Amino acid sequence: MSAKRLRGLHDSVTIRRTAEGVPHIEARTWEDAFYALGWLHGRDRGGQIGLMRLLGQGRLCEKFADEPELFDLDVYFRRLGLAHDAQAHIDALDARTRLQIEAYCQGVSAAWAARPPWVLRLRGYRPEPFQSHDVLLLIKLLAFSGLAEAQRMGELFIIEAVRRGADEDKLRELFPALDHLDVALIRNVRTTPPLFPGATQPTIGISHLAASNNWVVSGTKTHTGMPILCNDPHLEVNRLPAIMYEVHLQVDDHWVHGATTPGTPGIVIGRTPFLAWGITYSCADTSDFFVERCRRGYYWREDKWIPFRQRLERIFRKKHPMAEFIVYENDHGILEGDPTEEGDYLCWKWCGFDDGGLGTIKAFAELIHCRTVSEALGVMRSADIPTLHMVLADREGHIGYQLIGRVPRRRDGWSGLAPVAGWEAANDWRGWLDPVREIPSLLDPEEGFIVTANEGRQHPDGPRLATIPQPRYRRDRIEELLNSRPSLTLNEVQAFQYDVLSLQARRLLPLLLPYVPPGPEREMLESWDLRYAPESKAATLFEHIYRAVLIEVFGEGGLGRAWMQYLIDETPLLVLLFGFFDDVLCREDSLWLPAERRDEILAEGVRAGLNQPIEPWGGANAIVFQNIFFGGRLPRFLGFDIGPHPLPGGRATVHQGSKLRYAGRTTSFGPCYHFVTDLSIDESWTNLPGGPSESRFSRRYATDLQRWRRGEYKRI
Repeated sequence: MSAKRLRGLHDSVTIRRTAEGVPHIEARTWEDAFYALGWLHGRDRGGQIGLMRLLGQGRLCEKFADEPELFDLDVYFRRLGLAHDAQAHIDALDARTRLQIEAYCQGVSAAWAARPPWVLRLRGYRPEPFQSHDVLLLIKLLAFSGLAEAQRMGELFIIEAVRRGADEDKLRELFPALDHLDVALIRNVRTTPPLFPGATQPTIGISHLAASNNWVVSGTKTHTGMPILCNDPHLEVNRLPAIMYEVHLQVDDHWVHGATTPGTPGIVIGRTPFLAWGITYSCADTSDFFVERCRRGYYWREDKWIPFRQRLERIFRKKHPMAEFIVYENDHGILEGDPTEEGDYLCWKWCGFDDGGLGTIKAFAELIHCRTVSEALGVMRSADIPTLHMVLADREGHIGYQLIGRVPRRRDGWSGLAPVAGWEAANDWRGWLDPVREIPSLLDPEEGFIVTANEGRQHPDGPRLATIPQPRYRRDRIEELLNSRPSLTLNEVQAFQYDVLSLQARRLLPLLLPYVPPGPEREMLESWDLRYAPESKAATLFEHIYRAVLIEVFGEGGLGRAWMQYLIDETPLLVLLFGFFDDVLCREDSLWLPAERRDEILAEGVRAGLNQPIEPWGGANAIVFQNIFFGGRLPRFLGFDIGPHPLPGGRATVHQGSKLRYAGRTTSFGPCYHFVTDLSIDESWTNLPGGPSESRFSRRYATDLQRWRRGEYKRI
């Protein structure tokens, strides 16, 4: 390994890099170790951190580029007010954790001072010193984008469907958690142009949806007799640099290694000599829409009018005059409208507002010092955002699970999936669910393994937590694979992470195949092995049929053909809601598919799907890994962008491979990191779609990309 000496806050630090470029930090104190981590983040990913901070602050037009789409993003994030929350609440962090955060920030700032990120200097921006509240801001940003944002998107879909006249009973069938739906209340809401599609969504540098797989297997089911833990978070992958940054930190005889997100110091997926952990998104519903009755800048509360809190936002721009606007807030969150004009407006509340993120910073800081699963379960119950499925294993052979993050307590009879009247006090949140008595947790289950894949989980005595969970296809396939071997090895579970067999296709193909007339297409589907492999034409054909059937069933069935087509082709809604659509297709008594017309509707959808050109899945699902700072604007031969390359898998396979359009650009959804560790040895095996460096001119720009594509792993 190459070595570098770095002056820390208290003593010198040694940084050694492996042949793959993964840094190993050796320090005498944890403050110095986190200072060095900050320095590495600032050196290798300084532009990424600076860009994400500008995004969360709503200052892209001021410091990066004054373009219409970036101005829309500035307005979007200024309205959210994440930066204001972070500055207001960071001082509540405990002293010990605060020292580590400050050490990390000093490291980032030192790297920026010595070598400002060239991609930001190119825009004329030298970033200000990185501060503790910036860490909290980026945690809020990561928790919102793709996580809370996905829940918000699903709820806006329901609101817009109601406003478009969708049948109430059909919507209740589509969404089983829709226990409270006040159609009159929703249709009376004043809006600007359509809610969905409508508000600009983030299109630069961050992922728009999040899913993942993780599983942990007891030593009773492994070749070594010790637990094996696996994790592969699914985020945007057609980007460079990669979302994750790997590191190994060692202080005296204690070490931790794994994945970090630049701009934050926590090891979110990782391993110590005693403990390993992995995370996936839990899909717990942590945000709600309320309807506020407004006039003259006031909102109604049972028997009186109360003034909104007002926040004046000024957006400075490089090429245009300053823009300013007022954001109206109350205890139900941020108002989506102008309350000086009389009417009913939506208000959106999220558990990540205010002090959200402080608990997560503290929990992950303490996690690396835990020695057992039981101890770690207790520590992680204090994490607040985002809500995650966490699996753990320890050197004593124990395995465990904890849903982490805070979830609001709502009144009985309201899941939070549809808006309620804000002027009725009974609808107010009533604090948070109890993390011990109402949030699910497991320790050493009889099955000998724990698998999560964004499905809904809840405590036996607790309320429903997830109102828009992912279907169980990936979880069931992983359990199927784990049960297929009497004694699991590292090589086998690594192969499982690259499995592309679709249980969705296994479920739906028998339903759709009878409507495919005899001929080469039917023969292709009948002989299909249900794998979304790059060479498969059957996978492409199945996708054509599936898309056309959804448009026929749900478009013609009440949502509108043009709107349904738009949602499938230009938004992430299909990735978010496909499990709900599938459940309807498989019901023989569905309101969307009345018995007297069921065959006619499905046959028409299949016919439309067959009338499409068929190419191998690797061509239809190919992606280009684009540099996030230039967004595909540079000629390919310059090497900033790499590809196109086939993305194996589909929306329902263990190795997810979703390519989609969103906000006018092509994005993707796949494993942004593979992590596998066996507790019998002090090492982990990983890969990611990129490398340590964000610089096209660094030899570490994409060192892991080919390894990630081929399913090969490196040792940490």
